[in-house]
Amino acid sequence: MAVKLIDELQKEIKAAGEAVTQEAYEKAYDHTFQILDNLEKLLNDNRYLEGNEITEEDKRLYDILIRFDAVYYFKQRLNRNALRDYDNLWNYAKELYSIPEYKEFPYQIVGLGPDESYWNEPNNRAEKFA
Repeated sequence: MAVKLIDELQKEIKAAGEAVTQEAYEKAYDHTFQILDNLEKLLNDNRYLEGNEITEEDKRLYDILIRFDAVYYFKQRLNRNALRDYDNLWNYAKELYSIPEYKEFPYQIVGLGPDESYWNEPNNRAEKFA
């Protein structure tokens, strides 16, 4: 299930950015947020996408989420909600970010703004799934 959701999310983000008609953009926009809403619900009951262990799918989703507010929100015009508006997705992404191999995710050129220090704020995943 997670594989399909992530594949669809990637497809819809790309479609929103490449849309040449309002109808195509709105369709991709709506579907993107349906998927994010479903992931938000999934992460309410699961610490990670497949349960209590990090999988390759978590890495794939993290790759999308780390870029959401800084890139997709503006460039793809996917601005119904910022990642920080989703309690579960936001805390899940921050938890993964707190893992050194994720935090040191290889970037190329990094923009000077916005301030992203909020990624270092504590997440609630350990308490939620204790």
